[in-house]
Amino acid sequence: VSWVVTDSKKTPQVVEPYVSGKPFVGEPDYRYYAERIAQTASRITDVFGWNEKDLMVGSQQATLFGGDFESRSSSSSGDAPKSGKSKPRMTKLSDFF
Repeated sequence: VSWVVTDSKKTPQVVEPYVSGKPFVGEPDYRYYAERIAQTASRITDVFGWNEKDLMVGSQQATLFGGDFESRSSSSSGDAPKSGKSKPRMTKLSDFF
C-alpha cells in the first residue's frame, strides 16, 4: 500500500491509499508533487541559474545547444561574459600522476 497526498494544505495532510492493481479514485494534489519535484530538481538546475521558483513558473525555455544556459548563468552571477573559446591547455605527462 502506498499513500497519495490529496490535500497538502490541511494539517495533517489528507492522503488516500493506492493499492497496485486497483484503480485510484482520488484526485492527487498536483501542486504538492510539482513543488516537491521542483525542490529536488533545483539542486541540479541551480548551476544554470534556475532556482525552485523558476521551475515552478515554467516561463523559461532553453535548448541544450542553444546557448541559453550560458547567457542566463553568466548574467545572474554578475561576472563578465566569457569571450569565445578558451585556449587549449597543453597537457604534460606529469599531469597524469
